[in-house]
Amino acid sequence: TADGFGSYAGAVIPEIESYKVGLFREAEEAQRAEIVATAKASINDTLSEEEVKNVVAQAKAAIDALKTAGQYADEENAALLAAKNNAIAELEGYKADGVYFEEQVAERLAAIKVGKEAVANAVSEETIAAAVANAKAAIDSVQTKAEVVAAAKASWHSVLTLILDTPREIAF
Repeated sequence: TADGFGSYAGAVIPEIESYKVGLFREAEEAQRAEIVATAKASINDTLSEEEVKNVVAQAKAAIDALKTAGQYADEENAALLAAKNNAIAELEGYKADGVYFEEQVAERLAAIKVGKEAVANAVSEETIAAAVANAKAAIDSVQTKAEVVAAAKASWHSVLTLILDTPREIAF
């Protein structure tokens, strides 16, 4: 009957209108609203219950194909986790322990530890990059074996120069 179809069509419109409401970001929500509007117009123009069912199925399938805010968040979290893992690996491999004396190895490891903690607490790729840059700067400030030796030679050279250039009285 016409009344039975009309009530069926009227019943499915709220179902489509409320389908996955609030699960999308702004752009996808606009697409969802457009799909719903198109489906409602098609339902109002249909002649049979079977056509209404097809319109509803097509509208739900189109809405199901939209990426939800949760899916975006999962992708962003996966990307952030991958960036963090890459940053930590980069820090761990930055300047090998072999170029340092034992005391400087401890300083390097401490700088890496601080950097890894900063990376772990980062909330964006920008803050990850900043944490890595800061950690590398801290590691770069640790003297390598060559720098320690050069500084010691320079220091001894200064001491020897001072000693040799200071006049002395020789007592016989």
